[in-house]
Amino acid sequence: MNDMRVKGQYYGGSSTAVEQVTLKVDSRGRVSIDQELPVDIAFDQLSIKPRLGDSARYIYFPDGYTFETSDNDTVDKICQRWGESAPNILYRLESHYRVVFISLLLLVAFGFFFVRYGIPALSLQITQMLPTEVDEVIAREYLASLDEVFFKPSGLDASEQTLISDDFSRLLNETEHPYQLVFRQGGAIGANAFALPNGTIIVTDELVELAKDPHLLQGILLHEIGHVRHRHAMQSLIRQAGIASIVLLVTGDVSTASSLVLLLPGILLQSQYSREFETQADTYALEQMLAQGLDPADFALIMSKLMASNELGSDEDGEGEGGTGSALPVLDYFSTHPPTQQRIDRFLLRAAAQKDD
Repeated sequence: MNDMRVKGQYYGGSSTAVEQVTLKVDSRGRVSIDQELPVDIAFDQLSIKPRLGDSARYIYFPDGYTFETSDNDTVDKICQRWGESAPNILYRLESHYRVVFISLLLLVAFGFFFVRYGIPALSLQITQMLPTEVDEVIAREYLASLDEVFFKPSGLDASEQTLISDDFSRLLNETEHPYQLVFRQGGAIGANAFALPNGTIIVTDELVELAKDPHLLQGILLHEIGHVRHRHAMQSLIRQAGIASIVLLVTGDVSTASSLVLLLPGILLQSQYSREFETQADTYALEQMLAQGLDPADFALIMSKLMASNELGSDEDGEGEGGTGSALPVLDYFSTHPPTQQRIDRFLLRAAAQKDD
């Protein structure tokens, strides 16, 4: 049989030099390299890195030297003749594009179902295990940052704040959660209301002014209480953390995952709750309005006012449907609470049924 040769680089040991050499395997399976200090060794004493695509191939010698080559095909032939009978499993899989394509599809499908169903289920379980002290720390720090960046002290009359606060106190039918209602001048945030994880509910002056009648806010307050009762803010934070973990697991990009984690507090402001969360909060508000003798049509009315205000802002700004007319359009009430007519109709239908009863 003819000798088999492959060109590459030879380095290691106590020397830092890199030599361009030819590795030869003769008919007896002896490996030799012609250089200043000749090498003569049996093939079975070498350690050969498995092939992975067209990446560089490494052959390790017992004395610490390494032979590196990009001629994978020749190394494969040498291995088949004197060592391995076939390429390793990773290379065989990589070489079959159909297997790669199917594996990619399965990975995408798994990722979709895990994000769609797995993370929500896990977030609920994790949230239930978290102590309420975690809610308090997150809410306290984030409200402080909101006050520093966005909010100004409320300009509402003390009597008007007292009237809304009294309504809020009457709405609470539980004592285990320390709810607190605070007022702020929203500025760029505009007409908005949202809940922090610890039970602090923020109402902006702009929302009160839009309502005209403070009693119309009761449905919105109950909706926000519903978010707190179900710990939607914490579930949302955990879901975002789960997505960041998947990005890290799949891509290995620590910087991207870290950026996602650093952005988590923003969800408390933008409250990108899922439709599931919004439906749960609406259901709580509707049930409590009925139980406390409130008219569900009031919630529909304030929602309609918010929708009209939103549409007016988009027309004035020329932003088209979905604009807000605020300096930060994404932060208006309808970016945090999707303005679907279906939600309004739900309360109107229940109000009509209540009158029929």
